[in-house]
Amino acid sequence: MNEAKNTNKDESSVGERIRISRIDRHLTLAGAAMVLNTNASALSRIENNSQDPSCGLLIMMSKEFNVSIDYLLLGNKDSNSDIIDLSGMSIRAANAFRALEVELRHHS
Repeated sequence: MNEAKNTNKDESSVGERIRISRIDRHLTLAGAAMVLNTNASALSRIENNSQDPSCGLLIMMSKEFNVSIDYLLLGNKDSNSDIIDLSGMSIRAANAFRALEVELRHHS
């Protein structure tokens, strides 16, 4: 399957931003899955918004795709701010973001 880079795609969902970031790095699903130590089926479910990525996987995606976690989760391309407004998020997304913050603190 040949996936072309297209910066005009809809980036409104976490899965779509992950897919675009993967394609921008010229990685297939299988290639990205190998680099991220997961399987292509799981990555496909994440990109199709059928499954949420774990905090650890988000951290690895951020590093491998060279994008901020803020961008992957919220679509914010300007990651200069240390303050993230959780008020517009669903409870599930806000809780996932808080768990990610705790995990990031353990990695630093």
